[in-house]
Amino acid sequence: MRSGAVLLLLVPVVVLLAGCSQVTSAVSDGAGQVATSAAAAAGGQLTAQICAPVEDGTITADDLKLLETLIVAAGSGNIAPTVRVPLQQVVEGGATVTADASASLRAACETFSVARTEIE
Repeated sequence: MRSGAVLLLLVPVVVLLAGCSQVTSAVSDGAGQVATSAAAAAGGQLTAQICAPVEDGTITADDLKLLETLIVAAGSGNIAPTVRVPLQQVVEGGATVTADASASLRAACETFSVARTEIE
């Protein structure tokens, strides 16, 4: 009789522990999704800042200084390689930015702009 009563007392404890495990898993999954969304949003904002100076088709000395600063932040991995690689080429060119590097970055920014508009 006693073992039956003990088993009856253990059932709610087991159910409670299983429920806690599911809640913990759900909270963890939710936190991961929030972090992923935040990183994507930050990457989108950074890409927009990178693309702003090249919209007019020219890269001035001031634009280059800004891009040199932004490339450090772009190294965090939140920037698509389609934008990061041309950005690196522009910055590496220094004062003598090639027309090809500038055009590649501008094209990548146009693609980013179209994709961002479609999402919104």
